[in-house]
Amino acid sequence: MKAAAVVACGLALCGCKTQITTQVNLSDLDDPEALEAPGKVRLEVSSCADYQDSRQPSDSLVKAQEMLPRIFPAAEYRECYRQEMNSWAEFDLPVAIDHTSGDGPTSEDTINLASSEGYPLSLYVPEALSQRLEEAKRSNPMMGSLDMSVRIEVNNDTEQARSVQVFGAWVDGAPYVLGQIELEPGAEHAFYLSDVSIDQAMKHQYAAVLKAP
Repeated sequence: MKAAAVVACGLALCGCKTQITTQVNLSDLDDPEALEAPGKVRLEVSSCADYQDSRQPSDSLVKAQEMLPRIFPAAEYRECYRQEMNSWAEFDLPVAIDHTSGDGPTSEDTINLASSEGYPLSLYVPEALSQRLEEAKRSNPMMGSLDMSVRIEVNNDTEQARSVQVFGAWVDGAPYVLGQIELEPGAEHAFYLSDVSIDQAMKHQYAAVLKAP
């Protein structure tokens, strides 16, 4: 699920790492009425608390809280925490499910999980979102290279197995440039998109993740 994360180090944050994760049911990718999946985006910050007064948020956390909703208007701050050696600011981020087949994104406020005939899952980064990211980078001279990751957890909640081809992703830790897998009923698989897939979506809006064989 670089996540899907999308956004960031425009927040002048410490390592400029941004991670987007989302969970989607296979039935929702098939259902034209399903328009949204839950997601999260977390950004690496220098620290959660101010170094002079731990009761106050750090400058980098404040900047993250100010900047991220400008890029993702629906994002809502949840918490800041330390994990191993890194500090992370985490936001809830609804992710759109797009069934429009190229007629325009379901939402320009977030990343879209596109589903169309022959391609049950693609990453779709709307052009307006890409522009907001570029504007954030230009407005902050401290912003360096963008280091994003996207993790998409796909749950086959149907009663049938689904055979699909995978493009440019790690599936449950196994790398696939192009390969075929079976989505068994009741099984959940974690797809980590490759840097190439994320760059493709950032620059050209779409990157296929799954294809019907």
